[in-house]
Amino acid sequence: MSKRQEKIERRRAEQQAFLTARADYNMARFIQSNELGKQFFEQSKDKLSEQEIALLEAQLAENQKVIDEYLAKKEERDAQSVQKTQGLQVSESSS
Repeated sequence: MSKRQEKIERRRAEQQAFLTARADYNMARFIQSNELGKQFFEQSKDKLSEQEIALLEAQLAENQKVIDEYLAKKEERDAQSVQKTQGLQVSESSS
């Protein structure tokens, strides 16, 4: 691989690492906000109408689904990262 190609690949890896870190940070904030929303909902549930309660419960369920999907993808991504790292270690030690 030429130096130019190596540089391009290195920049792609840096970009992907940045985007992954940003997504993780944003999701952490979303999870935190969702938890605060749940607490606030539980505290003020008695002041809401049945329709408002149903709407908020549906939104909380949708938020939880998004969180669960993201965490499943993150777990898969982390497992792949570990496999790649282990693969590199095996190939480096066999050299």
